[in-house]
Amino acid sequence: MIELKEYIELVKAVHNEFEDEDIQSICEDYINSFPKKTKEDSIKKSLKKYLIKEFQLQEDNDNENYSNKTYTLDSIPKIYFEN
Repeated sequence: MIELKEYIELVKAVHNEFEDEDIQSICEDYINSFPKKTKEDSIKKSLKKYLIKEFQLQEDNDNENYSNKTYTLDSIPKIYFEN
């Protein structure tokens, strides 16, 4: 059986209006939709993706692709300003 505590905390970190039981029920319904022979790791990955999508969560590593660099109009190629 998959431990749901980490998934409940993931959702409650952003949406604290949900009760633990509600999130647990959503997770269990999703998990039960898989065939019995599906690997637990696959279910965990899928569950996390599902929760991120359904509850509009952001993963911690989303910010790795962005930098704090300040951009100016001079840094944008002039071709984008032409008609």
